[in-house]
Amino acid sequence: MKEYCTQFRAVDQTDGMVKLWGGPRLKAGSFDEAEKICKEQFPYLTVIGEFIEEIEFNMNDWINNN
Repeated sequence: MKEYCTQFRAVDQTDGMVKLWGGPRLKAGSFDEAEKICKEQFPYLTVIGEFIEEIEFNMNDWINNN
């Protein structure tokens, strides 16, 4: 089964602006199936694409090297 990334819109309590936030990943057989799951169970989520790979990133290393 593949994993699909989602997002949702919500108000940021720090500044009152509506922003896009990353949602949970969904397991589904296809993009269409992931959209169907969202529509039926999580109508506030939007499927944005297939999850491919998680990459570990250390911001402190990047800052120190730049």
